[in-house]
Amino acid sequence: MPSYKPIDTGMKMLHIDLSVQLLPGTFDHALSHLLDHELDLRVLDERFKNHESGAPGYALSVLLKVVLFAYSRGMIRSRDISTACQENVTFMVLSGDGIPYFTTIATFVRELKDEIADIFAQVLFTVRCLGSRGCCLEQPITKRVTFPSCGQIEVQYDPPEQSRSRHCVVVSALNPP
Repeated sequence: MPSYKPIDTGMKMLHIDLSVQLLPGTFDHALSHLLDHELDLRVLDERFKNHESGAPGYALSVLLKVVLFAYSRGMIRSRDISTACQENVTFMVLSGDGIPYFTTIATFVRELKDEIADIFAQVLFTVRCLGSRGCCLEQPITKRVTFPSCGQIEVQYDPPEQSRSRHCVVVSALNPP
């Protein structure tokens, strides 16, 4: 009978560099990159006014990343999403190692459900346009789609060596509603 090393899947105390956990070419990496660098989320920021009083809140991009990644995995309950931020490395990275309370997530989704749906559609559309290789495509592309709350958007991709700006992906609104 062969002899194998034991497999331990129990608790571990690990030192993890969160900045290298999202692998290029994956949906979680594309989601994080698009929400942090490409999509304009200022329209969401305008709805929150806690700069003069009140406690600091989670950045909307963080809550969006966590919620949209959870939705992409079929996870829709806010308690499950909050638990995932405590237990799953990918959720830890997307949340910046924060653990949003489930009521924070539920309130965020309830108040911004239409905007979240459109942003999710924009992310999926952009990822679909670029394919799984993201900014590794060799040819420029331009695609357009219309969303109910933000009108028609255009996704333009220029390979990094041809890009005139610091972004190789430009997502722009063409005719807001």
